[in-house]
Amino acid sequence: MHDLINKAEWRSHDDAVAKLLPSLKDAVFDAEDLIDEFRWYEKKVQAEGNASQSPFIDFFDTVIQGSFNKLSVVQSRLNHLSVQLEKMELRGVAQRFDTLVRPETTSLLIETKIFGRDKELKQVLEFLNVPINLKRKRATSSVNASTSTSASNHVNSESGPPVLVIGGIGGVGKTTLAQLICSHQPVRSHFKKIIWICASDDFDVKRLTKK
Repeated sequence: MHDLINKAEWRSHDDAVAKLLPSLKDAVFDAEDLIDEFRWYEKKVQAEGNASQSPFIDFFDTVIQGSFNKLSVVQSRLNHLSVQLEKMELRGVAQRFDTLVRPETTSLLIETKIFGRDKELKQVLEFLNVPINLKRKRATSSVNASTSTSASNHVNSESGPPVLVIGGIGGVGKTTLAQLICSHQPVRSHFKKIIWICASDDFDVKRLTKK
């Protein structure tokens, strides 16, 4: 089921898949809860030191409540949803986004005005050692671009040039922040050359090296 969910997520831009995916995840979570519950009864038997007692007995008392069997219900949901998703030919889906979903980007800043990124821009300029007209503060280890986004300064001088990673979920503005940095006049004045390479999901080392 986890493998099926992974493949379905790469096709989540398909409306039919997007409707089924949350239901499949819920069913998997419920199945994992049942497994955790059974493991708890196993540990309970071990802790009590009762070798003659089986964890199955107490476990089945909790999952079978009269005519309602939680185990059978979860199994039925998993089977039903997985069959529907498998009919959509997810087994052979390529784990990459379509170009229409994730188009190639450039360093050109499309937005005419960027709001709410002044603090992050200043922090990144400090990481890059770009002279700016502000009181220099000690660089922190992260840049918060949003509640769920951060940029960390990962430096390894032995393996190559220093790397600054801007991470976060899709849509929070990672690319826009990178474009803002590249187009910023103090940055362009500080560095002799700025190179922008769009790796996207087709991560081919030879192709990217040639670029």
